[in-house]
Amino acid sequence: MARKNERNVEISFADLFATGLRPATAALLNHYAAIIEAVGASSASTSTSATRPRYSVRLDQPESALRTQGDAVVYIQRGAGNVVSNISIEYKRDNVHHSLAK
Repeated sequence: MARKNERNVEISFADLFATGLRPATAALLNHYAAIIEAVGASSASTSTSATRPRYSVRLDQPESALRTQGDAVVYIQRGAGNVVSNISIEYKRDNVHHSLAK
């Protein structure tokens, strides 16, 4: 699968947040413990076969803040009854700071 460009990622997150988050129970979050955009060879070196996730969000860690390869931070907070109450993504490109939250 081809990697999405920054605008496509922004649209995807905007669509997610605009439609709202369905209640997520602890069982659901624990069943889908990780979301990984892509795993592929590092672009830094074509001679290595090492792979690493380009984007990773751990949903089974409450109150977590996780860094992506693109220097983004993903925050996931749970409210009453282990329902996800807030998801926010912050990243910086050049000197512009972007933030999306729901």
